[in-house]
Parts: sequence; C-alpha cells; structure tokens
Amino acid sequence: MFRQDLLIPVLGICPFLIVTTNLISGVSMGMICLATLVMINVIISGLRNLVSYELRIAIILFVSATLVTVIHFAMQTWFYDLSLLLGIYIPLIAMNCLVLANAEGHALRNSVLNSFLYSLKAGAAMLLLLIIVGMIREIIGFGSVLQQSELLFGDIARSWKITLLHDDFGLPFFKMAPGAFFVLGLALAFRNFLETRTERITAG
Repeated sequence: MFRQDLLIPVLGICPFLIVTTNLISGVSMGMICLATLVMINVIISGLRNLVSYELRIAIILFVSATLVTVIHFAMQTWFYDLSLLLGIYIPLIAMNCLVLANAEGHALRNSVLNSFLYSLKAGAAMLLLLIIVGMIREIIGFGSVLQQSELLFGDIARSWKITLLHDDFGLPFFKMAPGAFFVLGLALAFRNFLETRTERITAG
C-alpha cells in the first residue's frame, strides 16, 4: 500500500543515494545532510516570529543556500578530495525537498528546541540510511568495506580498507546509480515487512 508519509523522505534522499557508492561517501554525505538540516531548522525556528507568511519560502531558501555554501567552502578547504568525490550533490542540499519541507512544515511552527530535536531525528534517520546503502553497495559492488577512508580521516586511515570478497566478485550494477535505488527499494521493503509483522503480532 502507498505510504504518503514516506513520499517526501524518499524523494529527498534519492539524489544523495547516487553518490553513496561506499561506506565513507555514505557517512560523509549523511553527516553533511544532518548538520545542514539541524542548522536550517534551528535558524528558521529562531526567526519564525519575524518571518511573514508571504516571505517564508524566500527566507528559507536564502538561509538554506547560505548555510550550504558555507559548508561547501569548508569542505573544499579541509576535505578537498572528499568534496570532489561528493561533487555537485553538496550544493543540491540547498534545494532538497526534505530540507525545505522540514523548515516550512515544522520549524516555522515550533520552538527552537523542538525543531532541533525533530531535525536531529530526521537527519539521523537519513544518515543511517545513507550509511546502510553505501555499505551494501561497497560490499556487493567492490567486495570491500572502508575504502577511501583517508578522504575523511586522513593518511592514518589508508590501511583501514578491509577486503571481504575476491577482487573479481564485485557486481558492476551496484556501483552505478540504479544499484542505489535497488538497495533503497530493498530497505523500504524490509521496513514495511517489519511494520506489518509488528502490527500482526500486536493485533493477534
């Protein structure tokens, strides 16, 4: 059955799935999304009494674009190679429907603390999903885990790569964009299975 409550989260996370080809890219993209989501919601909530209804979208877009630009510049300063790996997907956060929907639908109507906790929960869920998708794609697509760790943790992490399967085992499909959506579909199917099973146990 179609779940309307999943529409915005799924649409919001889809662009970032493409770049999560391994665990490190999933962790990095997820942390950036989490930080952006929390900061935008906190700022918009703090300004909610000063923002008129007519200007709400413009203010949210301005705050979102400014924060994402600052984060992008910071990534290029301290994590240049990682910013190249994530590419255009960092600036895309500024126009992400999940980020904008949270800011307009929740932050403008709730206190700073409530908005902080709500966005922290939503961002953590996004981070977890990106980590899971990235890890599965890396294991099945490359037969390893923690490759490119040095991009996030520095030269000390060059030896962190763990080879789980033979080098020839990797399935190219999971390295490509369709593989990300396939893994997302499996994750959503598993989530629905658990919810259905829980409801049946509770009802029975």
